[in-house]
Amino acid sequence: MYADITIVGFLGADPEMIITEDGGSVTNIRVAVNVPGKERDGVINPQWYGVVTFGKQADAVNEYLNKGSKVMVSGHFRPEEYDASDDDAKYEELKTSLKIVAQTVVFLDSADDSSEGGKTKKKEKAKKEKKSKN
Repeated sequence: MYADITIVGFLGADPEMIITEDGGSVTNIRVAVNVPGKERDGVINPQWYGVVTFGKQADAVNEYLNKGSKVMVSGHFRPEEYDASDDDAKYEELKTSLKIVAQTVVFLDSADDSSEGGKTKKKEKAKKEKKSKN
């Protein structure tokens, strides 16, 4: 049984990609979702979601998205355990967080968008290479 979820939000940082031992791609992103009623003193406090993508989808997310990109993510939750103990703890404590395993990631910014989120990494890389040649 899965708990399906669909969110729309903005990347809080650039995607982080790793290549597995068997050559597969895995990309992690953090997505901020503004939720009505989460304002404090006029400041919106978004809910943050960790999202993991695999394969060709991971390649595309890593290549075309960056901090500020607007996305729609559909997937299911996967629990992940992590060590919550610190140096002063008398015992180790494991806690669980939920991460979204993306089934689809829709890029909501256009490639020609002048906002920071709409710029593709490919365009930025090409500009840097052009400057370095001059």
